[in-house]
Amino acid sequence: MNYRNIFKIAGLMGIITILSKVLGFFRDLVIAQAYGASLTSDAYFYAYQIPAITFIILGGLGGPFHTVTVSIFSKKDTQAGAPRDELERALNSFLNMTGLGFLAISVMVFFSTDLIAQLIAMGGTPELHGMIAEQLKIMSPVILVGGLVGIFFGISNIHDKFLITAVSPTLSSIAIIVAVLFAGGDYGGAVLAWSTLIGALLQLVVQLPAYFDTGYKYRFDLDWNNPSVRKIGEILFPAVLGCSIGQVNVYVDMFFASQLPEGSWSAIGYANRIFQFPAGALITAMMISIFPAFSRLVGQQDWETFRTLFHRGISALWFGAFPILVFMAVFPWEVIKILFERGQFDTTDTLMVAEALFYLSFAIVFYVARDTLTRVFYAFDDTKTPFLIAIVSIVAKAGLNYILVKP
Repeated sequence: MNYRNIFKIAGLMGIITILSKVLGFFRDLVIAQAYGASLTSDAYFYAYQIPAITFIILGGLGGPFHTVTVSIFSKKDTQAGAPRDELERALNSFLNMTGLGFLAISVMVFFSTDLIAQLIAMGGTPELHGMIAEQLKIMSPVILVGGLVGIFFGISNIHDKFLITAVSPTLSSIAIIVAVLFAGGDYGGAVLAWSTLIGALLQLVVQLPAYFDTGYKYRFDLDWNNPSVRKIGEILFPAVLGCSIGQVNVYVDMFFASQLPEGSWSAIGYANRIFQFPAGALITAMMISIFPAFSRLVGQQDWETFRTLFHRGISALWFGAFPILVFMAVFPWEVIKILFERGQFDTTDTLMVAEALFYLSFAIVFYVARDTLTRVFYAFDDTKTPFLIAIVSIVAKAGLNYILVKP
């Protein structure tokens, strides 16, 4: 695939991703109108952080399961004489081991929701803990779905099937929008939890046709000694640790936010969603198309093309990021008021979210650079460096929160 095709695909994926983000935005508006920045929305945003570890952080686009699948199997596809049977056995083993592992975690979370609720919202009230536990119990199967979806995303991208990968996240948004509009007022936070689960299952189901179109045949293999499986283990473990440790940053924020007034965690959540709308669109569009090319070029040892592609990619990301930074930093209050202030979402909520968005806006330039550089390390099968950087970021985050957050 040449440069022009890569950037044409990136442009198309950008348009689709933006449309997906618009739908996700509308989902957040629907949630905000129905619940505002309240105890119910706080409980959902707290509870969702647990399944989000696998569904978004580990299994989502650009997560370890997606990137490792692309890194290992795209190189195998480019190697002359790579036996198809060995490839299938490795892929099936990876799928089955992932499924069994996350199934066990899902079951453990299901039976530990009360303890988890108290740990992630230590400063919260018993009422908040009860609501978190109830919603987390419903969403616990999302943990199983997350890892599998990430692998299927990777398989689709290796075989240049980008459309379904970019479109499938819209299903989660659609499920939540429909559920909240038709039943949100009657069943409270449970509607958010059930619709999140349904949306995750839909994302998994729509990946299956693309998987079978590639010609792979599913079998219940558990080949621990397969060279590709062993290689996956070598690079996946530190990658998962790195992303999981990165998620500790979120839990650090959750701990300190639970000591602040009601709605504080929802305010951070809403601001982050607005931040992720343009930032996530930029990263997703570029990485869906460019990361498989990174991995193939490393496999071919074509360093000149690799450097050129990297420079063009990060330049394009920065070109898009700077105007977004300026807009969000200059007009945070106007953005939140226009988008959210209706229904249960009042002026006080607007001020809380706008303040958070203002400070978040300055992160976008570093955010897109970080994610691009991380994929470069992954293309070289180096997951240890991002892991060490994540540890340093946690220490910095915890220290700054301790200094700056005042109950």
